[in-house]
Amino acid sequence: MAIQIYDNDGATFDRYTVVYLDEPEWRPGLFAARAMSRNPSDPQGFGQYCTAMPGKHLGRRIELKDLPLTCQRLVYSDLGD
Repeated sequence: MAIQIYDNDGATFDRYTVVYLDEPEWRPGLFAARAMSRNPSDPQGFGQYCTAMPGKHLGRRIELKDLPLTCQRLVYSDLGD
């Protein structure tokens, strides 16, 4: 599982971005990703599949264990685990 996880410390509603590096690139440097709020499955939350270019523009790098549990569950669901 090759992923990079970013936290923009709440600068936007979709605070967390998980970039799935094992997925085929959409174009050079652009990967499948998941942008999400703290509670992505809540009716007022956000958990959209998208594309992203990895980098500091997404925020600071964090580990999977640093995501809220609700976000970790969504990532595991994306990965099929």
